Amino acid sequence: MLLAIGCSKNDKLPPEKYYQFNFLAKYSYNNDTLKVEIGNPLNCPLRISISSPDKSLFDIVAKFGTLTLKEKSDTIINYYLKSQKKNYFKI
Repeated sequence: MLLAIGCSKNDKLPPEKYYQFNFLAKYSYNNDTLKVEIGNPLNCPLRISISSPDKSLFDIVAKFGTLTLKEKSDTIINYYLKSQKKNYFKI
């Protein structure tokens, strides 16, 4: 009964959000080529999605799909772009 009363008073979650893991990914654009560098420092596979707010890049982003990196591995993706869209990707 005490457990039920204690849980009923906590109707709001704290406003802070804590993430289990944050990783850094880098990308650069040189000579019409987009280079994406992603590293997985974890001891387990890591699933990554690449997206862009630019609707004209939908076909390019769809080709990447969802990537799964093996544990303790790095990946570099090079993709040739016909137009200069260097600041429109979100990893």
